[in-house]
Amino acid sequence: MFDWRHCRRSNSSASYITVLVVVFIIPSFAEADDQRFVVDQLQNIHLDCIVKNFKFGVVTSKWSKQQTSSVLPLLLFVDDRPLRPVAGDFARYNTSHTEQTNEYTYSLNIYNTQSQDSGQYACEVLDTRGNTALRMNFTLNVIDPVDNIILFKNFSSVNATDAPVYPFRFSTAAPGSLGCHVIGGNPQPNVTMSLASNTQTIGQKLLLAEKQWIGPDAGFQKPSWQVVLFADQITILPEYDGTMAVCSVSIETYNASSSNAVLVDAIPYFFSNGCHSEQFSVKGGTTAQLSCRFHAHPVGQVTWSKKMTATQDFQLIADSDGLQSVVILDGKNDFIAKLMFPQLDDNNFQLYNLTISNDLGSNSTVIKLSKSSASKYQDQI
Repeated sequence: MFDWRHCRRSNSSASYITVLVVVFIIPSFAEADDQRFVVDQLQNIHLDCIVKNFKFGVVTSKWSKQQTSSVLPLLLFVDDRPLRPVAGDFARYNTSHTEQTNEYTYSLNIYNTQSQDSGQYACEVLDTRGNTALRMNFTLNVIDPVDNIILFKNFSSVNATDAPVYPFRFSTAAPGSLGCHVIGGNPQPNVTMSLASNTQTIGQKLLLAEKQWIGPDAGFQKPSWQVVLFADQITILPEYDGTMAVCSVSIETYNASSSNAVLVDAIPYFFSNGCHSEQFSVKGGTTAQLSCRFHAHPVGQVTWSKKMTATQDFQLIADSDGLQSVVILDGKNDFIAKLMFPQLDDNNFQLYNLTISNDLGSNSTVIKLSKSSASKYQDQI
């Protein structure tokens, strides 16, 4: 009386993707398992219902599409007769059928697939008695790549005229956030935002929010989504400096990403036990240097001053003092500031103040250079 149902997929030509669904029919009613297909844009696809060995015969087929705005499906075709105006998107739709001995094939043909063709379709086949002999559902997803991926610093209203500034600069003095705005993409993409160094992922967040629609006044006609990596209350840490903010997007087999460097501006600070005084005996006298290790981004301004007496304020070191100030890089955003004394004399044994400042703030420390016959380290005071 009937055959087992099965599904096969083949190309009838280079430009066609053909889906053939063979379903057995019992005399009363059969409903086949849902079929799901994913295709790229601008393909031609056929959704085929094939009925074999049905004793009552098949006389009518109906094709419909489920509408998101209505619980009732939109009836598209009865047999080969369109029930929608043959214009716009529906100009790319038609149906066809073939008959062989005890076999009926009813096809919905969609040409040059577009993202709006995605959705749920249903095929209903009626027998000669007017009863539903077969109902089959199809889910079609047409992949529409995203139009744009915009990374942004701190949450703000993202619009079509945004011009992100690269790289992103943050400050340890204030909290901040990183975000990603994805325009377009169908079906709804998976969007992951991450902040990673060369060796580890520091933070990651997967998009969980529903669709957000951007109106035409913002320049977008397509759906868009966004995800924020850091909540506003999370402080950007110094170790985030030099990392990469990456927004990754995936839709089925489609993948895309965008990235941007992250720089973190830090208020200067001195490392514990990082300041020393050293004296060296050389031919013709003694030299010395004061050194302090500090962290800052950007390094900003390095200023040395001296205090001649206990009651005197610190005064900036002048060129006439004959001292040399240098700053040496000692790691990522770590530096050593040195004050060098080419020839020590009694006037050099004083208190010295080192101030490191940048746009975020400043920090100072005091070092004492004392008379000594040997090379010694002395902590700041």
